[in-house]
Amino acid sequence: MKEKVENLTSSYVKTFKTVMGGLNLEKYKSPSNNIGRDGYDYRAMLEMILFAYSVNVTSVRKIAEHCETDIRFMYVSGDIKPSHNTIARFIRDELSMSISDIFKEVKMIFFDI
Repeated sequence: MKEKVENLTSSYVKTFKTVMGGLNLEKYKSPSNNIGRDGYDYRAMLEMILFAYSVNVTSVRKIAEHCETDIRFMYVSGDIKPSHNTIARFIRDELSMSISDIFKEVKMIFFDI
């Protein structure tokens, strides 16, 4: 199954995952008090959101929809399927800076490669 997924993904998605794998994304995480149950993996959520922004998908409802239907999003996120509310909450509560600022910083890394 993994080979099938890799064959269906574009080289951009593979490059994106490679670059993300080398970054310390924890620095963007807001300090939290860890109340309640465990959520989705922080890295998977952030990579999925950054990928969405990189392909000009900025609506949390559209991101959630793509996680259900778009193989590129499934590959980047590790096949998690968060709701639009979960995505919005993650952006609001878990990130120390705006998603646009994080994306700009990551984009600069792409141009340096």
